[in-house]
Amino acid sequence: MSKHSIDSSEVDIIEEAEVRELPDGRQRGAGPSWLALVLALVALSAVAGTLYFGYEHWQNLQTTLVRIDQTMEEAGRYQKELQVNLSAALESFEAQKSILEKQKQHFSEQQKLLSDQENQLARERNRLDEQNVRMQETLGAVHQRLAKSSTEWMAVEAEYLLQVANHRLRLEGDVQTAILALQSADSRLKETGDPGWINVRELIAAEIGSLEAVEPMDWAGLSSRLSGLAEQVESLRFKGTKPLPPPSAETEAAAPEDRSMETMLKDGWRGLKSMMVIRHHGQPVTAMFPPDQQHFVYQNLRLQFEGARLALLRRNQPLFSTSLQTAEQWIRDFFDPDDAATQAILEGIGRLRPINVNPAMPDISGSLLVLREQLKHTRTGSDSE
Repeated sequence: MSKHSIDSSEVDIIEEAEVRELPDGRQRGAGPSWLALVLALVALSAVAGTLYFGYEHWQNLQTTLVRIDQTMEEAGRYQKELQVNLSAALESFEAQKSILEKQKQHFSEQQKLLSDQENQLARERNRLDEQNVRMQETLGAVHQRLAKSSTEWMAVEAEYLLQVANHRLRLEGDVQTAILALQSADSRLKETGDPGWINVRELIAAEIGSLEAVEPMDWAGLSSRLSGLAEQVESLRFKGTKPLPPPSAETEAAAPEDRSMETMLKDGWRGLKSMMVIRHHGQPVTAMFPPDQQHFVYQNLRLQFEGARLALLRRNQPLFSTSLQTAEQWIRDFFDPDDAATQAILEGIGRLRPINVNPAMPDISGSLLVLREQLKHTRTGSDSE
């Protein structure tokens, strides 16, 4: 408002300007001129505009202050809620911390108690081990003093069973019988109640495990297949021959009362045709065997299959392979390769030739040797007493 007001000095200057003489020597009037009026109106408009805008600004400022007060009140309430929630959270955290400290202390106590129990169990285990050692020593001494007369025969029987197991496995490759013999020997040693046989029983258990790992072979099935091949020998046909057709009604000889010169000629012609067979071959024809030599070939071929079967039972791999190879060569040399029986028997031989009839067997003699050594010491101690 002070910007747009006119000072008294300015008014005096205006009045003095108004009373100055004009250049032509004339003098202005004493009342306010039109310029002063215009300036006054401009000043009043400026003052009014300033007051209006000032009022509007004051109103806006009041509204802004009210909003700021409301915002501050809401912020104050939110701050109070935050303080309440923070206080509750702090109280809950302190409670949880207290519980955690108690649990940690309880866990430390339990851990210490568990450690004490483990130490106690270790001491108890050591004590039991010492008692077990002393008990075994005492039992051993008692058995030695009593010469173990009541149980020695069980150990001898176990020795015999171990011998049977080794014999069946080495000479005949009978894994199942060897396992049964080892199990029976272990049962005999168990029935003695003597802890001194523990090492022998451990060896027997290991040997049973090694035998159970051996892949079983169907010896009976292989033997049956060889027997079946031997029975098929008679169905083989020699090269250059074929089975004679069965007699038909036309080939039957006429009854004696119906015989005539014509029937005799027909019978003679039929007999001649039965003895002579003309064939056309694309390769040289081998000489035909007489019946006695054919029978010799059949019998020798059967013997080859029987030899392979015997080699199978005795686990003789060289004899098994040689017998099958010889039989295959004879069949290819003497019999018709296009015949179905020949092809079938050659196929059967081809399936048998790759078979190993003498597979590697584990060594189960350890338990027998240890048992014999312990029996020897037992008998020596009994004799010295």
